[in-house]
Amino acid sequence: MKICMVFPMYQPNYQRDGIGDYTRILVENLRALGHEVYVVASAGYKGNDKNVFKIFREKWGINEVKQICRLAREYKFDIVHIQYTPVSYGFGVAFKLLPLFIRLTCKGTKCVTTFHTLVGGKWISKVNAALLVIFSHRIITTHEELTCLYRKYFGVFKKKCREIPIGSNIIPGNIDTASVRADIEQNFGIDKNAVLLVNFGFPNPWKGLENLCNALKILVKKNNYYLLLLYSM
Repeated sequence: MKICMVFPMYQPNYQRDGIGDYTRILVENLRALGHEVYVVASAGYKGNDKNVFKIFREKWGINEVKQICRLAREYKFDIVHIQYTPVSYGFGVAFKLLPLFIRLTCKGTKCVTTFHTLVGGKWISKVNAALLVIFSHRIITTHEELTCLYRKYFGVFKKKCREIPIGSNIIPGNIDTASVRADIEQNFGIDKNAVLLVNFGFPNPWKGLENLCNALKILVKKNNYYLLLLYSM
């Protein structure tokens, strides 16, 4: 299967963008399964992957739509897969018509949109999300809260939506866990007999951090528990 992945901040290595890193891992695994995968990214891409098209420069608009459709016809892509968050593409409407143009001009190509965020902080984001939902052949949501929002606002299109949670991208390393524990105890003044709970990742509202805090209130009544929030900068 020929797949075209679309995400502006795609990079060959982790570049402080979680969705870009997720896209990279997804591309690598799809290729490992035998699929032919191409990527549309920004002009800032710095890797040497010959299957990456650098088309974006200032803003994603109708010219980028035309270029992706041209690539879809030229390479006969089976799927054009958009990794979407409003901030990544800007708040203009034109590029959100890509699924419609795929339907109209690219026979045999399906458009899939994965929503990592449904709407942003501007009212136009709701319009943009609606355009993507209406004209995409399939929709993917990445967590339960996002799925609930999708069903609330776009319930009429619920049959085209699937929830596929993002797995961990942490590669286990060869480290001395005892010394790491000792450093944490020293830096935070934690007793060596305490139970340490660790949550990895940015504390976004939809990650259920309040559940961990509520659980901690119960646990500390019975034993010596600590919650450590761990994320990279």
